[in-house]
Amino acid sequence: MIAAALRAQLGIAPRPVLLSQLASDPRRAVEGCRGIVTTDCHRAEVRAVSPRIPVFQVAFDPVFPRQLAEFAQRGRVVMVVYDRAFAAVFARLLRQLHIPPEVIRRFTFYEPGQARPALGKIADRATVYVSPLLPPDSIGPLPSNAQPVRGRWRIEAHSLEKLKASLALNLADRRGTAEAARPPA
Repeated sequence: MIAAALRAQLGIAPRPVLLSQLASDPRRAVEGCRGIVTTDCHRAEVRAVSPRIPVFQVAFDPVFPRQLAEFAQRGRVVMVVYDRAFAAVFARLLRQLHIPPEVIRRFTFYEPGQARPALGKIADRATVYVSPLLPPDSIGPLPSNAQPVRGRWRIEAHSLEKLKASLALNLADRRGTAEAARPPA
């Protein structure tokens, strides 16, 4: 998701790396990279495992998570995600947005292999969000009592501008360091 925004709005060529890949083999995951761009949601986890390369941060626009919270105020929200570890990160984001704990508890998280059987057991109406990181057909057709979420995550425009400035400063700093390290001609 971040990669598409960086490509479209900043014209850079990012290489997506999942947090699980970064955590399991940090050096290999970022081999050839000059920095890591992560979201405010994953900042702490990325900094904890990233090798000694710069970590830059962008912020999600809070509109979509708030929209999901509005669905949760009315009933259950099923989140089908690549990795269930996202549940803790998402709950932290909702707390930062001052969403009440009883609303946060209405979210349930499943990986694709678990989602289909879980959706089949839901007797009442549920809102279902399927992560854009998953193939479109990863859980098959939704049951009739499931309402799909139509929104999507977006990165705040101000956050992208701040990232652009941070990347420019980092590049200038690296060029300055390289110039200073060269022996006189």
